[in-house]
Amino acid sequence: MLYDEVLKQTVRMYFYQRLNFAKQSPYTDPKWADGASYEGANQDRFATSRFAKGNMTTAKDVHGGWMDAGDVNKYTTFC
Repeated sequence: MLYDEVLKQTVRMYFYQRLNFAKQSPYTDPKWADGASYEGANQDRFATSRFAKGNMTTAKDVHGGWMDAGDVNKYTTFC
């Protein structure tokens, strides 16, 4: 079909922009493979309120989603 290649590249873009998700073979070319991002201590799986930083009673798991033009902020305080 006319748009098959466009659809393929669009899906590929979403795959590579996904956060907290390892991109590994066989789903990606080895030169583009990497591990999950933002998985360390005090990062996305353990995010605390900006009004009570470090207070683990406010911790939320906010991992996942997609980055937009390199902007990986999640802006949870505006939700």
